[in-house]
Amino acid sequence: MKSLFITLLLFLISCFSFSQNEANVWIFANNTGLDFSTTPPEVLYNTPVMYAFSTSCYSDENGDLKLFSDGMKIWSGNKTVMMNGDGLLGDLGCTQSSIIVPHPGSLNSFYVFAVDKIYGSPALDKGLTYSRVDMNSNGGLGQVVEKNVPLIEKTPEKVTAVKHANGIDYWVITHEWGNNDFYVYPVTAAQGLHKDNPKIIKVGSDHVSQYSRQGYLKASPDGRYLACAQWEGIVELFSFNDQTGEINLLASANFPNAYGVEFDAESRFLYLSTSPQFGSSEPSVLFQFDLTHQRPLDTPVEITSTTDWAYASLQLGPDRKIYCAQYVNATDPFEYLSIIHNPSRPGLHCNFNLIDNEPNEGIDLGGKKLLAGLPNFVTSYLKIPFFTYDSICYNNLVRFSITNKENIDTFSWDFDDPESGTFNSASDWSPTHVFTAPGTYDVSVTVSFNGRNYSYTHPVVVNPLPVIDFGADTIYLFPGAIAPLEVDEGYLSYLWNDGSTQNLFLADEPGIYSVVVTDSIGCQNKKTVSIFPANIYFPNAFSPNGDGVNDVFRPTGANSGLFNIRMFVYNRMGQLMYESPVVAVLGEAGNNFGWDGTKAGALQPAGSYIWIVKFDVEKEKGQFSTEHYTGSITLLR
Repeated sequence: MKSLFITLLLFLISCFSFSQNEANVWIFANNTGLDFSTTPPEVLYNTPVMYAFSTSCYSDENGDLKLFSDGMKIWSGNKTVMMNGDGLLGDLGCTQSSIIVPHPGSLNSFYVFAVDKIYGSPALDKGLTYSRVDMNSNGGLGQVVEKNVPLIEKTPEKVTAVKHANGIDYWVITHEWGNNDFYVYPVTAAQGLHKDNPKIIKVGSDHVSQYSRQGYLKASPDGRYLACAQWEGIVELFSFNDQTGEINLLASANFPNAYGVEFDAESRFLYLSTSPQFGSSEPSVLFQFDLTHQRPLDTPVEITSTTDWAYASLQLGPDRKIYCAQYVNATDPFEYLSIIHNPSRPGLHCNFNLIDNEPNEGIDLGGKKLLAGLPNFVTSYLKIPFFTYDSICYNNLVRFSITNKENIDTFSWDFDDPESGTFNSASDWSPTHVFTAPGTYDVSVTVSFNGRNYSYTHPVVVNPLPVIDFGADTIYLFPGAIAPLEVDEGYLSYLWNDGSTQNLFLADEPGIYSVVVTDSIGCQNKKTVSIFPANIYFPNAFSPNGDGVNDVFRPTGANSGLFNIRMFVYNRMGQLMYESPVVAVLGEAGNNFGWDGTKAGALQPAGSYIWIVKFDVEKEKGQFSTEHYTGSITLLR
């Protein structure tokens, strides 16, 4: 039980720190790939994809590779072809050969969308198809249980996907060949892929020439934009409504040989690569566009250009860097993967192949030579914040960490917590902070490099701890009774010091009891209570003379465990001298509980009197029985 609890808690904490590991492992051409579990990412060798202009990959919440495809085969995470995973109708020569989208309502079920080239023959053109994978089959290695289901007869080599605004469902976005029709397919938890009723939106330019087939279609990580490049030179920027799936044209421009498009993690900048034909003397250029400008495509910033090779696919990584595939020609790809180290900075400050102002060729693939394409992902997986934090629970020490530490000279943190005084700021790489109260804090960090400042702000939600209220830290227990220690239902787990795991604990003897309660998001609270015998005491004499000492006869002792307490005092003739009000709990008795030696305002004579005290005790949960004590008291005058 304890091991399972710790494992679950660690998983929840990983969720709090915004780890989105679905794009953690990349598999691409020439038997190569990258694993972003390390910094910098580890180069993978001897992967099974030999030739492909594009792939798609999916890793689980731990960052372990689950499945990948080149549009013609599907492999399991162990890099063997999945059962029934060959013979897909896509084409590994497509710009975007495939994309993998989870079924949000069915754990371990995935849709693999495959894109075919347009050959001009009904017998050869397969368009857009999908296959469905059940990863619970074949011992967890997966099996294709639906295969090559047709969706669109002809489509250019473009497909992307982004999460729905509800954070659960998905949109799969593609284009039809021969017109300006976008197809937007919902993938929902309730119904899976809505294959028979996509949204068809006529917007933007027609895709009709052989050159419009190639070039990327990407959604921004925040789901607000679409960018589409056609190799014949048309580049279009669209707005996308991730709530409704609607698309509207924002801007259009002409950039010859337009090929790769990609957004930064903040969805503020768009990048475009141009890829001239093999043997062309035209330069290959990498552009940046600032989407905050009114006409963003009209103000390109040239980041770099060359005639020695061609820039091709651009892909945002889980480290917030953008990776760029390059090639010299079809038989001589490039053995380095170039990097835009700071794509959320404007213009040349994005540091293309620059670390601390020194040129750097990027990632050395160790002699492996890359083709034009990198993996295709649901773009929402790469909405990675500038910084992460490891807890969202009140009273915890929260550690912050910068996601991309490249090209930074100084840090300045503001935790938006003025009640913490001097602890509200910090100036190191990975500061810690204890927030003074639950709530939402707009934590910001300003970093500087080469004398320029860059600020990033993210809301940090500090959640309250589970509520544990036993009424008091000390409880009294009458012999033979119980003290119900109850925590509200609905929390994830309860763990008492004797190993019990229910929300209700019935204490039947004095001792020290504690419980640890964990809620559904991993926040923990602990409560300890001491239980003592419920002893009550009665004086044997009192002197109501107004001197403030022993003027009233009343019981003392236990402050809990005795309920509905009432007291009666009789003289020796059996006459009732005093009847108390009913007090819910002894500890709540005030000055009106106790005999002051009078009856109807008249002083009673010195002597001996009989008293009876009755009270209820809880013998079973919610079931009470009445106990009583009796004795005598001497009134002194």
